Amino acid sequence: MGKTLLLNDTTHYHHGCAKVMETFAFDDSIATSRPIDVNFLEYSTVILNGEGTMHHDQSNALKFLQALADAFKAGCDIMLVNTVWQDMTNDYDDILAKCSLIEVRDIISQQELKSKHGIISELFPDRSILPPVPFKDYSPVKMYQGTRFNSKVESFNLECPKISIFKEDWNSIVNRLRHAELLVTGRHHEAYAALKAKCKFIVLPGNTHKNEGIYLNAGVYPINSLDDIQDVLNGQYDREFNRLFNYYEKST
Repeated sequence: MGKTLLLNDTTHYHHGCAKVMETFAFDDSIATSRPIDVNFLEYSTVILNGEGTMHHDQSNALKFLQALADAFKAGCDIMLVNTVWQDMTNDYDDILAKCSLIEVRDIISQQELKSKHGIISELFPDRSILPPVPFKDYSPVKMYQGTRFNSKVESFNLECPKISIFKEDWNSIVNRLRHAELLVTGRHHEAYAALKAKCKFIVLPGNTHKNEGIYLNAGVYPINSLDDIQDVLNGQYDREFNRLFNYYEKST
């Protein structure tokens, strides 16, 4: 059996990405910002972990799509998984069509791949939600403030304890959220930690549609404004969150 190469290894970006990487089986990997300097003839399978990379024709997205093209030419089975897809070139549509598997994390990406590229993909939640998290007790907290996406999107400073996917390990964050009523965050993986914990969450818009997609996957209109905080705490959206939690529990 041949070796497997994973493209876009995000292990060292933050703890949510590290949890995603735990769900893959591979022999070698190439980190997000590293050049593609491999002999694809050494591999039978090449998997591209799309995560938040495949959008707006950014350089890393194009680099990895070209790598898939080179891998296919070398005879590899190629896959694109765990991905967002937004405003990307049509130059690699023929390579996408040759993938044995394409899995997107959100329904908007799935619709865009079909309407703009003619590509049928499977919808599957971010892989961080897959590994079990042993229960651990923490003191109850009404609300946590997570991490904003970057300096270009909405800033928030709430009077409550904070969590950070960059500073705390995945299991600790999930368990802290198991003892909370609400998380407000700008980070996709912090929202997924809330899903894993079945903690209500508000995830603000980021640089792609992936955050809105978390809600839309389950047929729930995005709850993504700071103005929603009190309504969420008062239980106004409990039906929507129950629908979300049920959807993701069944999906995994």
